[in-house]
Amino acid sequence: MARFQDMYDHLQGLIAAELWREALLHLRRAAQDVGSRGEARELRAVVECLPAGLELVEEWPVAVSWVAYRTADFDLLERALSGVPGQLPAFEAFRASRREDWPEVLRWAEAAGSSSGREAVVAGRFRACALAELRRDGWEDAYRHAVGLASGRDRGLLWSEFAHYLSSGGQEAVAREAYAQAIGELRRDAWWVTLTYANLGITCLRLGVLAEAERAFRAAEQYGREGDGVVHLSTVWRGLGGLALHRGQLARAEHAFAMSLRKAASAAERLAAQRGLARVYRMQGRFDEAMTELHDALREAHLQGEPHPFHADLAALEVLVGDVEGARQRLRMVTPFSSDDTWRVRVVEAELTRREGTGDPVAGLRDLQLDRTWAQEEALVFPEVFALMDVRAVRPVWTARLDADGPLRLSMSGEPVALRPARASASLLAFLVHHRGKVTAERALEALELPGKDVRARKKALSKVVGELREVLGWPDAVRTVDGLLCLSDDVIWADLHLPPPERADLFCEGLVDPWIEEWKVEHDRRILPAFD
Repeated sequence: MARFQDMYDHLQGLIAAELWREALLHLRRAAQDVGSRGEARELRAVVECLPAGLELVEEWPVAVSWVAYRTADFDLLERALSGVPGQLPAFEAFRASRREDWPEVLRWAEAAGSSSGREAVVAGRFRACALAELRRDGWEDAYRHAVGLASGRDRGLLWSEFAHYLSSGGQEAVAREAYAQAIGELRRDAWWVTLTYANLGITCLRLGVLAEAERAFRAAEQYGREGDGVVHLSTVWRGLGGLALHRGQLARAEHAFAMSLRKAASAAERLAAQRGLARVYRMQGRFDEAMTELHDALREAHLQGEPHPFHADLAALEVLVGDVEGARQRLRMVTPFSSDDTWRVRVVEAELTRREGTGDPVAGLRDLQLDRTWAQEEALVFPEVFALMDVRAVRPVWTARLDADGPLRLSMSGEPVALRPARASASLLAFLVHHRGKVTAERALEALELPGKDVRARKKALSKVVGELREVLGWPDAVRTVDGLLCLSDDVIWADLHLPPPERADLFCEGLVDPWIEEWKVEHDRRILPAFD
């Protein structure tokens, strides 16, 4: 950031001195070296302040094309290229990518093959991208070549884009490494690092590496809390929803997909979030609600009756409610656009064939990777089909354990949950678990050291603590208020509070001094002290 600020300040000085040629040369270098989208936007604002007539200066088209490239501003790109048609082929390739005219992108990118310096990186990127989109041989080598030409942020962008195409082609393990390579180069750019961490999490989820997936999603969430990364929070929450779903934590999954829907900034993100919600409802046996969610999504996107991958999800639901003919008709409306949709169609076809008793039901499934998380989810819904291939999924049991031997530590389904052990929310959780998940609000008020001079103020403080605990546990109904009782959700099987051994009793809930904890220690001391006559 300091380097960019120095360059930006020098650029402003050149403009103030009306040294236009030098300013444009410096603008080009600054655009080539930006470390984030935010820095690129600052340069875009500079372009708007340049006086009319600079289009005639020799350096103007290249400098402004770089700013347009960094900000994905195609209107600005049109201005930059209008006076030099065909003379900047790398940026012509970029312009053609907006129309998704991939043969044209490839033609321009290859025409730019003799480019040098940073323009060669742009040309290499779009050559590789066009080959991948056209499904031509050599696209992977083209990306590796482009990566070799690049450095810094450009190198990170290429690794991330390469990983996306690898993942789309089912090469998840290779994609995982490529995403990891990208992250190291993109930490200054919240927009890209948030998206890349989220995609890494999705890749790990597909591979069934759930702990690694969670680490990636949590990192994405951290980067996405403010600044440019915010726009990707819908993707992050969708990933967290998928993770919770595969762990059998359906209440958390429902909340995460609902958050993804709330954070969605585009129609595509809304559709994806609603699709996730429908998956949760299906796993819960709420088939009608799942169908309603999907139909609502298609209607909102003006896709009702149009070919779309969503119809594969609806076909699966129609099979489950016994509408076999409806499912057959629905499959004819599916337009798969990813490997996910391909296997989903095959599963429905297999179940239909099994029910009709014609042919080999699983002929279309045997060449798929049945060790992936998608197969486990489908095997829970269509157990008879997957049993024919000796794939038997067991619905995960959602367990939780709170360790009070020392600072409080929480785990769910065997994985640690971020719990701040010195917070009142942690103390409340321990108090609830110790009392089998249910206490009166009055007892909780007495048990915790809460701020407030009167009961009303302390009740308000308790409400805030409950809200914080719900956030820690991961969904709004994790702690419910029922007839004056605070209750832990019965979606989770809570183990007994793990207590310290007698010789460590003073370390019970270490770091907390709430009244109920001090009372526990006193009571424990009474039980273990020897009696004297």
